[in-house]
Amino acid sequence: NIYVCFKIAHYSGMHVIIQFFVSNIVMLHLIIINTKSQKV
Repeated sequence: NIYVCFKIAHYSGMHVIIQFFVSNIVMLHLIIINTKSQKV
């Protein structure tokens, strides 16, 4: 039971980290697009 809880916590933690990285990549992509459009 404790092992199952640990697995669930680990999975949720990984999910949050993946979501955080994905949102950061999207934000960086949008910033790069904005800077490129401003330069032109």
